[in-house]
Amino acid sequence: MRGVESALIAASNLGVTGISVPIEDTKHLNWLTHLPIEALKYWNTVKIQIQVITQDRPDSLARLIRSLKSSHYFGDEVQLTINMDRGADPVTKEYCHTLEWPFGQKSLRHRIVQGGLMAAVVESYYPRDDNDYAVMLEDDVELSPYFFMWTKYNILKYRYGPDRIHSNRMFGISYYGSKINELYLLGRRPFDPTISLEGTNYSPRSPYLWQVPCSWGAVYFPEIWREFHDYFPARLQDWNGPKLQNITVPEVRSNRWKNSWKRFLIELVYLRGYVMLYPNYENFASFSTNHAEAGTHIHLTEGSKPNDIFGVPLMEEDLVLSGLPGGSMPKYADLPILDLLGNVVSKEELIQRGKALHSEVSLCPPNNELTFDPQDILCFDDEKRETVINETDVRKERRKQMSEAINLILNHTLDDNGTKIEPEKLLKIVVELYNSSATAVTDVPSSTPIQSLPTETNMKL
Repeated sequence: MRGVESALIAASNLGVTGISVPIEDTKHLNWLTHLPIEALKYWNTVKIQIQVITQDRPDSLARLIRSLKSSHYFGDEVQLTINMDRGADPVTKEYCHTLEWPFGQKSLRHRIVQGGLMAAVVESYYPRDDNDYAVMLEDDVELSPYFFMWTKYNILKYRYGPDRIHSNRMFGISYYGSKINELYLLGRRPFDPTISLEGTNYSPRSPYLWQVPCSWGAVYFPEIWREFHDYFPARLQDWNGPKLQNITVPEVRSNRWKNSWKRFLIELVYLRGYVMLYPNYENFASFSTNHAEAGTHIHLTEGSKPNDIFGVPLMEEDLVLSGLPGGSMPKYADLPILDLLGNVVSKEELIQRGKALHSEVSLCPPNNELTFDPQDILCFDDEKRETVINETDVRKERRKQMSEAINLILNHTLDDNGTKIEPEKLLKIVVELYNSSATAVTDVPSSTPIQSLPTETNMKL
């Protein structure tokens, strides 16, 4: 082993890329011959980390880890980070503590304040540089032994070979061959990419580029995830506050999703014309499957079998190349592109759709070149912002005054001087405040709606 390491160091000093692969993985290296030398030079540059999100499903977590340990990593050092939320149970904590990870560094994170799935996912990864990629996995996912092969093959091909000049809008690679589209306004519908590709010049089994982000096993790319990290908190702040921007993606129900990081990523993806690479093997054979266990976004009812809806067969044999049309991944320009609803479109059409929405929601024009900076989207009138903030402050003060006045009436209290308050006078004040207020009183006791308060009363103090 020392001889191999010495040879690799010597090769590196000569500007030669050394590739060291465990002997048990060599029988799965056919894909290496399908990569250009230009891409292979970056074999040791690409760093792929794994981020696992978990809380209180130790059996599910153990199943995921078993599948990770059964995978082929081709000699790469792969850092594993397990992110536990505040509600992690003792069994999960102990499992993570005693877990051995033979493929690289293991890190554990435990929140002291419950963050929820949205924060857990988004905060788990922030790229160190533009060669740092993250595999994002929730604990109810299970992986094929060949997921890492699919990952590194496509990262090297599309990010470091000649195709890189075309692929700058690709934000990640899915492991899951989706058979469901959740974005239709009327609810989730079965999805089959071969149907979308009917009547086109594409092979029905071609891998495809889709605008939908995958949360059931995927690797995300550094530049666009970093952009999302800037976009997401700004949108959350506005969404929970003054609501200066109404960013509504046309004809999809993700606009109604609450507590979903994918809702906001879909916004960014649509505005920029970004896409994710998806597998498209026979019978939906995939590099990940989702066991659809009860959690933040899946609620089980008696007799329901969500695995029948979401579950797909894992690729247990090495069909990565043999299952592809022509036995190899296509050039980037030859990949079909699907919009959020699964319709075949051109790259140019996606970009123009995004620019059209951009012009409606932002005062700044979209950048002609990709900068991976969302500030041109998050651009609105400062005067309008100040007006909205001032109006909000006024409404808060009115609600406070109305609440205090109503509480005086309901509780028959005295004023600061101990003098009895005339109810007619108080009611007059309340009605005047109500008539001048643009918003309903949210903190009035429900048993006494302000609309029912009379202007005169026989109440005795």
